[in-house]
Amino acid sequence: MKIYLADLVYDTVQTNYVVPLNVAYIAAYLDQIYGDELDITLFKYPKQLEKAIKETPPDILGLSHYSWNTRLNHLFMKLVKHFNPQTHTIMGGPNIRTEPDELKNYLRNHPALDCYIPFEGEEPIAAYIGDLLNNIKEPSPKGCARLLGKDKNAFIYEAVNLKHNSKQICRPSPYLTGWLDLFLRDPKMIPLLESNRGCPFSCAYCSWGIPELSKLRLRPLEEVIEEIDYISRKSVGHRNWIFCDANFGILKRDIKIAQKVREIMDTKGFPINVALWHAKNVSSRIIKIADIIGNNNIALIAIQSADKNVLEKAGRENINMDHIEEHLKYYHKQNVEVKTDILIGLPGENTKSHLFTLRKAFELGFDYLDVMNIRMLPGTKYESDDYREKYKVITKYRP
Repeated sequence: MKIYLADLVYDTVQTNYVVPLNVAYIAAYLDQIYGDELDITLFKYPKQLEKAIKETPPDILGLSHYSWNTRLNHLFMKLVKHFNPQTHTIMGGPNIRTEPDELKNYLRNHPALDCYIPFEGEEPIAAYIGDLLNNIKEPSPKGCARLLGKDKNAFIYEAVNLKHNSKQICRPSPYLTGWLDLFLRDPKMIPLLESNRGCPFSCAYCSWGIPELSKLRLRPLEEVIEEIDYISRKSVGHRNWIFCDANFGILKRDIKIAQKVREIMDTKGFPINVALWHAKNVSSRIIKIADIIGNNNIALIAIQSADKNVLEKAGRENINMDHIEEHLKYYHKQNVEVKTDILIGLPGENTKSHLFTLRKAFELGFDYLDVMNIRMLPGTKYESDDYREKYKVITKYRP
């Protein structure tokens, strides 16, 4: 069975090209289960995927789905159906409302899409492929949203409860199994690392903040350390690395991970910059991690808002401003400039609260303020119809 898995990015103007870690997790998991029964290829660039589809259409096309590649995905699903109407098209990722009725409507509005997996994809897509290998014509395993029947009138979806999963994530590493070697040889790529999944915070505007993803689940520490070594050997000297944990530093073991990264920086001369989304609190540990890794660029501490009422409505009421101030003072003692993110349009925001946030940011001593309009991300609380109505949110589409 031929499978194409793609994490597409527009390649007309270079931006932050990151290795396709997401679909590589799926490839490694499928390979572990089915081995030679599957012929899997990973893609990042649209032109390469287009060429492959035209030459040899796959049995399955799987696409990661984010706000930045949604139109690309729908273009390629139509393309693959043109060359092989029997191809199964599957999308997965956070850029979708996850309620059953919303999933059903999405599938109906996009007839080239056969299946949507809204949360973790490894197990649902493995079950889907297992059904196909067992000659089940219309697979509908748990975690897969589908419209079935001749006229596509029957909607099937049973959600996977990730909170029931083990705290330990025991799945093959996409690095150590070699699935990302090709991308580590590409100097335009940025290596991604993940040591845990889930976020205990509930920011209303963030895809990490939904209840289904609130449980913190850990990958084996020794495997993460081994991945850092592996990337350093296979890399072409990538200057930038990114940890995609929602709250790096939330765990004591993150100090060991930071120490390993520092070791590679000292012995290899790269990476020069390591991007982290720090834990919202746990200030002393965050400061220690910052001291270990260092920062050759401007540091980021995102406050979003300083108004207590707005923070409460946005799901950030447990953010400790004293910890933020302590972290800010640390950077300034190291002669590192610090910027903050401030979001316009948070729930309950008004002119008075926004001006208060701006004044507070200056008082705290931030060197740069990055003020931006909030983006309404499908699947978040804030993007829902209930929140839009409750807070009288008016939006416009910006292509």
